[in-house]
Amino acid sequence: MTGNTAVPLPVGESKQKLELLIRDSGASILISTKSQAEFVDGVAKSIGLKHVALDDSWWNSVLDDQDDKDDKPLPNHFVDNSVYKCGSAMVLYSGGRGGKPRGFVISHDTLNAQMDLVINSWDITGDDSILHSLNLHQMYSLVCSLYSPLQQRARIITVPPTQTEKIWSHLLAVNKPPITVFPGTPWMYNNLLKKAGDIFKNKKTKEYVKSSCTKKIRLMTSGGTSLPEQLHSQWRNLTGHKILNNYVSTASGTIFSNRVAGPSNLQGPGCFDCGAPLEGVQVRLVRFRDHTKTTFDVILEDDSSGPKVIEEGEGSVLGELLVKGDNMTKRVIESSEEKDLTSFDGWSAIGDIVQYKAGCYSLKGKLNVKCLEIGGEMVSLVEVQKKLLSSVDIVDAFVVGLGDFKDDTRLAAVLVLNKNVKFSAATILEWCTENMEPNSVPSVLKIVEGIPRDGSGHVNKMKIFSLFPNTLVLGFSDTKL
Repeated sequence: MTGNTAVPLPVGESKQKLELLIRDSGASILISTKSQAEFVDGVAKSIGLKHVALDDSWWNSVLDDQDDKDDKPLPNHFVDNSVYKCGSAMVLYSGGRGGKPRGFVISHDTLNAQMDLVINSWDITGDDSILHSLNLHQMYSLVCSLYSPLQQRARIITVPPTQTEKIWSHLLAVNKPPITVFPGTPWMYNNLLKKAGDIFKNKKTKEYVKSSCTKKIRLMTSGGTSLPEQLHSQWRNLTGHKILNNYVSTASGTIFSNRVAGPSNLQGPGCFDCGAPLEGVQVRLVRFRDHTKTTFDVILEDDSSGPKVIEEGEGSVLGELLVKGDNMTKRVIESSEEKDLTSFDGWSAIGDIVQYKAGCYSLKGKLNVKCLEIGGEMVSLVEVQKKLLSSVDIVDAFVVGLGDFKDDTRLAAVLVLNKNVKFSAATILEWCTENMEPNSVPSVLKIVEGIPRDGSGHVNKMKIFSLFPNTLVLGFSDTKL
């Protein structure tokens, strides 16, 4: 209402990380709750910003006003509606897979388009009650799971993600009102399954859990990478629910989903992956011709009406994802300055490698993953690769990231060994342990005859995927498939 731009900050991050985000965004004031006041005050003083800590009085007075019998209108907007349309609503920071978090500037009209995609896909109404156990600084947790339900006047019930027993009590309607929608993450579903094993032991209790969840909850969702099929099956056996996967990025909001229904009654593909494009979203899978990323070949184009396969594959197509639609963020912050996102005739590159198969999309890889957070420390893929090549017994090396890059992250090394030396995976691991920092030691080693490269010396990612068939997502340090 004041025309300002909000920058949601993560709770629990280091002072150094918060200072980086605040300086990069060019923020002019810090706002916190009373519980965070002492820590945030230290951050504010080190940067030289004013800090406002909100106590209960800022909302208690509003509740008191509602007790009056006379209806009171909302205050007038301080700025004209035309300012809202293109004006900045918020800055959301990505996880920083390129070594530094990237701030995406989301305008009010883009935010509205992103919320509409979720509302239509999840069929959210004012009758829904959402159990919210997510952080509030990422696209899936903030825009999809909080703003979109609130726009429909749905009820929000918050429980910290670590309180798994309390989450179960809400899911089983031990607490009122009953939950109708539960947005979770792979990490949360895994933890809830573990807790279920401790508290739901006999057959009768398990039958009650399944019956209660099936009757009272209409939707359970997940954001980010595709859930492992085994986790899907375990959850369905326990609760009767097939978790709705959503493919969400900071730059675009929700792109793919296994829809519930939506205004056009599109059910979406019945797969365990990310689903199909939502109505209003256009996608392409492309392969750039070189590392300048100026020209590309389109191998598939798709929207909610169905795919137009341009290059036929053997049952599936793999390419870099381009997206087009009102949901796409147009600007990013770099060194406190707003810049336009690189686009190709209105198409924006997400930096993700996606596979299309049998009407369904799944995330297979991420490009430009310069660093990964392992054991609380940022580890450079390129530096680990250089260290491995310093061994006289390693002829060639290529390091990739494994996992979902949020809750489960590991390093893997593809190695070509000196044929004149008898060297096993065990001895390589011993060398790594003696010569590298603990968090930099790869947890997976693949010994190969040769690493596939093109004429410019760049690794052929298409062939690297075949070495890790059971890994959900691979992270590559360079920027081309």
